[in-house]
Amino acid sequence: NNSVKKIVTESRNLVSIENENSTYNFDYIVSCSGLWSDVTYKNLTLSKPSVKIIPFRGEYFKFKSSYKNRVNHLIYPVPNSKYPFLGVHFTRTVNGDREVGPNAVLALKREGYSRASFSLKDAFQTLTYPGLVRFIYKNFSFSVNEFKSSLFKKDFVKKAQRIIPEIDSSMLESGITGVRAQAISSDGELEMDFNIIRKGRQVHILNAPSPGATASLAIASHIIKKYIT
Repeated sequence: NNSVKKIVTESRNLVSIENENSTYNFDYIVSCSGLWSDVTYKNLTLSKPSVKIIPFRGEYFKFKSSYKNRVNHLIYPVPNSKYPFLGVHFTRTVNGDREVGPNAVLALKREGYSRASFSLKDAFQTLTYPGLVRFIYKNFSFSVNEFKSSLFKKDFVKKAQRIIPEIDSSMLESGITGVRAQAISSDGELEMDFNIIRKGRQVHILNAPSPGATASLAIASHIIKKYIT
């Protein structure tokens, strides 16, 4: 809960973080800051990142209590290799809920967890980014379909019915939302895998393509072995 004010590379083997009150010395800094990873990279390295983080909100429905028994385990569709998004799937959560989703809708705020979330600065930077414009141009049908599934419940349910045809809107109620930190290159290509850059004593994870992956000890070991030791 401390703001970083300055990063100083003292020597070949030391890097310092300064906040308002103290200075802390480390061998390396590893930054995995999700929705802000491109901004953090620019601020800490004073270099322009090769990608920009575009926030995509993932909206879920969940089964009403009387219909929970329709799903007892994870059910996934065959993924579309063209996109890094999972598509609408079914999840049994640790608290016993059964989720359906998500879609992938452009958010107009980096931490835009609701439809009403809006930041003029974030929206302007996102909508004027050439990479996003090129992505929408090349994937217009996909973009429109995802937007429709956010506005209209029936369009969302149609995606779920591809896996379980018996489902209808009356079985579902609003669930959680999440925001995916999706890196997009300037030519409009979605980053499909990790984007990790080491610059001096700093290691930056610019794209972690799955929320589950950010908690993976195996990936942490990979970063240590390849970028630090």
